[in-house]
Amino acid sequence: MPILKEIPEHFQSVNRGYQQTYPGQGEFALSSVGTGYFWGLRMNFGDDFGNGIPVSIEYNYYRKRNYSNEAYFPDRNLIGQYRMRYGCHSVGFVFGGVGSFLRFGIHYNFGNVHWQKKFYARDEFENGKWVDYVETIELLYWKGPIHDGLNLSLILRWRFIEIRPYYMFTFERFRYPDYTNWRDYVLPMSNYGFTASIVFTRFKKS
Repeated sequence: MPILKEIPEHFQSVNRGYQQTYPGQGEFALSSVGTGYFWGLRMNFGDDFGNGIPVSIEYNYYRKRNYSNEAYFPDRNLIGQYRMRYGCHSVGFVFGGVGSFLRFGIHYNFGNVHWQKKFYARDEFENGKWVDYVETIELLYWKGPIHDGLNLSLILRWRFIEIRPYYMFTFERFRYPDYTNWRDYVLPMSNYGFTASIVFTRFKKS
């Protein structure tokens, strides 16, 4: 469950324009609270008895989405919604004994962000396809600009369940290129939240 630290200014402007154009219809606002999933691999070194340094190398992949509400456009008789999809590859270290209840993680992460939208009549909206919000940069299979930063996390483990509160921040504000209108949008990507995961142990030192 990611929570954006700051909603991009462009979407704030879209919301203000919607409320001025359609007073009484509510908001057309991107939610700061999103949902997503992640999976990862972890290699443990050392143990809890002083043999070696209690540290692990870890790779994780995150995919997250923040949605706007579904807004009604009465002059067009359409329902509209947009979303921000962003993912990242995360590589770093987890400090603490393998059997510890509390561990600490620090990771370098990099990934891309992609804006999408859909506008359909009410009876077609649920099955409508998402399309690009604007024409933007595309590199191989990645669409949207690439961002990077650090992920700091606490890892709480009970048996095979891990809860991970985290803070993921970027080193700078990125720009989302809009080739439709030939302009860029400032894009803050810092977010925080928590993940819940099930841990599978495949190899164990005898």
